Amino acid sequence: MRKPYYRTAERRERLLSEARSWVGTPFRENAAVKGPTGGVECRHFQHECHVAAGACPRFHMDVMPVEVVRHWHEHHAVSQILSWLNAPELRGLVMRVDEEDAPAIGDITIIETQRAAHHVGLWCGHEVLHVAIPAGVVSHSTHDPDFMRLVKCHYRLMEDVAE
Repeated sequence: MRKPYYRTAERRERLLSEARSWVGTPFRENAAVKGPTGGVECRHFQHECHVAAGACPRFHMDVMPVEVVRHWHEHHAVSQILSWLNAPELRGLVMRVDEEDAPAIGDITIIETQRAAHHVGLWCGHEVLHVAIPAGVVSHSTHDPDFMRLVKCHYRLMEDVAE
C-alpha cells in the first residue's frame, strides 16, 4: 500500500525545519550549499530538503546550462521541472495530487513562470518556500492571490508501507 511520506507530525517537522534553515541562502545555478555564502536553485533546494527528511535518496542531478536555469521559461512551453520529476530515482516516489484535493505539507508545488511551469516550491502549509532569482530561498504566503495564481499543481512524495 502506498501512503504519503509526510503523513506523521515528526516527518513534517523534520522537513519544515530543514526547509526553513535554507531561508536566506542566495540563488546560484546548479548549486546546493546552505547559508548566506552558499547558493541554491529550486531543484537542488527540493532535493536537499527531501533527502534530509528521509523521503527520497540522494541522486546525481545533471548540470543545466545557466541560460536554461535562468531563461528557459522565457522561450519554451515545455517544463524542465516536470522532466526532473520523471527522473528514474523519483519515478514511483512521486504522484500528482488530484486538483480537487488540498495540498499538504511537503508537497512539491509547481509554479508557472511566464510560458512554462518551470519553477518548483515546497508547500509548507501557510507558505511556499522557493528559490527566487536573484533573492534566493524566500517564503510566499499561500493567502497571496497573485502568487497562488501561479501555482499550477502539486506532487506528493509517497512510500510503500506494509498493511
